[in-house]
Amino acid sequence: MATLAIITASIFALVNGRRGGYERPFRNIEYGSNGGGYVEGFVTHGVNNYNGERIVDLISTGFGQSWDTPIYEQQVLNTNGPNAELITASTDRNTELAMGRFFTDALGSVGSITPNEDLFNQPYYDVGTITQSSLSIDDRSIPISFDNIPSDPSIAFGNSYLPDSVNPNPTLAEWEEGSGLIEIDCNNGIADVTISVCNLLPEALYTVWEVGISNPGPNEAAYWYPAGGLGNVIRTDENGNGELNINMPWCPVRECIPDSSTDCQIYFSVFHHNDYIVWGGDAAGLFWKPISYPAGIVGSNHLWFPLFGENLQDPLNRYNPNGQCRRNSRGERGRGGRGYRGMPDLLNNDAVEGINDNTVNIEISRTLMMFIGGLMIGILLLNIVLCYNNIMNKKKNVVYGRVKYVDSESEYAPHEKRAIKQ
Repeated sequence: MATLAIITASIFALVNGRRGGYERPFRNIEYGSNGGGYVEGFVTHGVNNYNGERIVDLISTGFGQSWDTPIYEQQVLNTNGPNAELITASTDRNTELAMGRFFTDALGSVGSITPNEDLFNQPYYDVGTITQSSLSIDDRSIPISFDNIPSDPSIAFGNSYLPDSVNPNPTLAEWEEGSGLIEIDCNNGIADVTISVCNLLPEALYTVWEVGISNPGPNEAAYWYPAGGLGNVIRTDENGNGELNINMPWCPVRECIPDSSTDCQIYFSVFHHNDYIVWGGDAAGLFWKPISYPAGIVGSNHLWFPLFGENLQDPLNRYNPNGQCRRNSRGERGRGGRGYRGMPDLLNNDAVEGINDNTVNIEISRTLMMFIGGLMIGILLLNIVLCYNNIMNKKKNVVYGRVKYVDSESEYAPHEKRAIKQ
């Protein structure tokens, strides 16, 4: 029994150690025109930014410096001052998300960005959206929460309402619950890419972006495209889960050669739109006139998937749809947005072999632990039966001094006893 207990405890420690330690890397990529692999997403507060610190080091690669400096897009509400607060490790995670001006100020040197100043340090969804009665992109109404929508649709005409599961005042803690996985399979330069997200904001609108550089090195220039072309949309379900499958006309994990005329993709982005407006070939209305709608006001990078660079932080949440993703009341993960094919079964997905090995080993360990647990229960029951039999036998054969008394049977009356000398 003691040996079995030790074995069980060891297996339990092994399983939990693998869960907690995550032996698999967050990124496992083979680079080249026929490359592929996977990369997990980092919850981010902007570009290469978590708590104001870099997520990966792109300086040491010799390229990607355009995206090395952490930039804030997401900020939190400041009830004691005029400007939204930058997020740091000491920020109260229960603070509401807010629209902030950091991104606008950071990019002010590259062009004239003219947002509505009244939107800064306002709750995240108070950016409003356009409706049937809007006369311009600037003519906006703040959506009604689902619980407050009038019962008569005609009363709400001229406005819009948020989906049922949406919290109109999301907090930083809710923002930081997410995780994601991107799987890449390239064949002769053409890519099949699957983006899976978990525990993002519920019933929210996201777009996926490929972001890179041309002429990698000190004189590089940045670029970004809607990943897979226009229609790069994920609408998460009521639990914040969803998936998008796309094809790309070039391989996102092609080799990047410093000081060359090539171009390279540096990262994928899953970008949240708090005004529920998709801006076509751009993530936001950066240089629109007369009013600009930059990141930080109409949305923010939520998950960041670096394809290059040495990681300086671990992902806040590791992607594990079989155990981590929120489920609805029926125990299902629900349906996702455009292109949704169901959350990937990592046990049967060859594109993420590194995750496969870890998940399969965990499942085998669980099965073995359950078998040993069942065996221990069986042995325990057997011992109980044997102990019971021994007790009953002792009651029938009790020795008092030198005389042994046994229960009377056959010709003797019930409960009568006879003495047998030893």
